[in-house]
Amino acid sequence: MKTFNHVTTQLPGMRKPAQFTAFPHTNGGEYLIQSDRRIARFNLATGAGIMSTRGSRSFHLDADKGAVPFTASRELLEEVNRLEAVRLERQRERRGVKPTATATAPTTSPADELDAHAESDAALFAKYSR
Repeated sequence: MKTFNHVTTQLPGMRKPAQFTAFPHTNGGEYLIQSDRRIARFNLATGAGIMSTRGSRSFHLDADKGAVPFTASRELLEEVNRLEAVRLERQRERRGVKPTATATAPTTSPADELDAHAESDAALFAKYSR
């Protein structure tokens, strides 16, 4: 059963906080959040992004439809990074990768680790598809 991650936040121009569904994007560490009335896409590292002023469909992120740039709040970035870490940990568990027990912080980000696994999967596919 598929579960969705939710974050509650207040984007610029909103009167009160709303619950957003969070969707990971594969291109450059971007995340998409969508509520009943708004949609936004932002970079996890910088917080820079674009949000709709009205409408919650992906085409509302076009500048022609009134989308405006914004910077994600620190709280939103922390919450989405936490969700991303949980998502990647679940993905590692499904792949059978054991978590490493280290006392220091990892030097690579979870997204980098996932990219490394994707590359190894591509190599295996190429090897066995001959």
